[in-house]
Amino acid sequence: MLEVKKLSCGYGGEQVVNDISFTLSPGQRLVVLGSNGCGKTTLLRGLMGILPSTGTMEFDGRDLKAMTVREKGRTMAMLTQMNSVSFSYTVMETVLLGRYAHLEGGLFSTPGAEDRRMAEEQLKRLGLWQERDKRITELSGGQLQRVLLARTFVQEPRIILLDEPANHLDLKYQVELVEELKKWTSEPGRMAIGVFHDLDLALSFADTVLLMDRGRSVYLGSADGLDPEMLSRVFGIDVPGYMNASRRRWEKLRKSPYEAYPFLGDASDDLRCDFELMTDRMASEVGLLRAKVPDEGLKKELLWICELIYHMNPSLRTQLKVTEEEKDRLFAAVERLRVQCGDRCRRFVTPQGCETGCMAHILRVRGKELVRLLYRHIQQGHSVEPRLMDLANLLSGYFFYLALRLNADAGVDEIDFISRNY
Repeated sequence: MLEVKKLSCGYGGEQVVNDISFTLSPGQRLVVLGSNGCGKTTLLRGLMGILPSTGTMEFDGRDLKAMTVREKGRTMAMLTQMNSVSFSYTVMETVLLGRYAHLEGGLFSTPGAEDRRMAEEQLKRLGLWQERDKRITELSGGQLQRVLLARTFVQEPRIILLDEPANHLDLKYQVELVEELKKWTSEPGRMAIGVFHDLDLALSFADTVLLMDRGRSVYLGSADGLDPEMLSRVFGIDVPGYMNASRRRWEKLRKSPYEAYPFLGDASDDLRCDFELMTDRMASEVGLLRAKVPDEGLKKELLWICELIYHMNPSLRTQLKVTEEEKDRLFAAVERLRVQCGDRCRRFVTPQGCETGCMAHILRVRGKELVRLLYRHIQQGHSVEPRLMDLANLLSGYFFYLALRLNADAGVDEIDFISRNY
């Protein structure tokens, strides 16, 4: 475990980072977010011991400041953004440099057979074995960054510090880099602290976030708990607005505006974007809560909700944690729904809109039923997960709104008929 308490550091006597504290357990991935100049890289340099600092830093009860250079090299490694290459080593020689913290003679020792085996393993893992004899000056930027990642892995640290390692990499290599780092931290006893400028990339990597503003911590907690308003204040821009606008731009790049969620008929781009965001949020909540709910009645209610959301947006299967058996049941249930709708809902905009409008109404009813069940549990003295109550209210509210937007004005009797038979 890494414990950092009231760490402060800076340059030339000027403090840039002030009183930063956090604890990191094996398997955790902490991402440091903040605007330019807030002290993110300075914090990493303070942790690494490159800059003088005050405060305490302990790893498994040992003072990091008291470690020798070799001990620290076996504990921590730092992967930075790609810079210009000064020496024309081969790929294999560069990767083997990561083993010197483990050699008794340090830089004056020669790596042995085991060191070379480890280097070979990492080069093959990262798709670089065919390049092992090339000079690193001959490599592309993406290849060079993977070589430096292999060197970092071969060093066998317990903690990796990442200082904007994805800068200057194209999209493919950014994603591959993050995936490799996530695999690495999944091994026992490993953890990572990273600085990323790309918020999407950062949040895809992080399970814990440290948000900094002017050298101080303003948020430390789960990535899911980040407050959009706080992010906007720190970055000086409407962050949710920017991210939603970006999402809409990608939506418009699809071959046809109706290929995404065709059941929404001729609904506007805004409605499509709202639908994607809301169902994604609900799917994540349902997927998490299904494992936590002990009551069979609530589990059944969540499964019905899960089936309907999955039919409306099948790409959410992972978040919903839908099994193959549940998937088969889902399609059988949807087929029954189609038959039961029959000619009852001809007032809808399109046949697909009819089906979706009915399901929107059913989800609203299911949300209200979930609220009723939860209140019954509370009256019986049972505790209720607050997020479950939030989900129930969200269901009953949002899908009523969606049904109205789709002109799904079926009467109450029709909705009750469909719900009962479903």
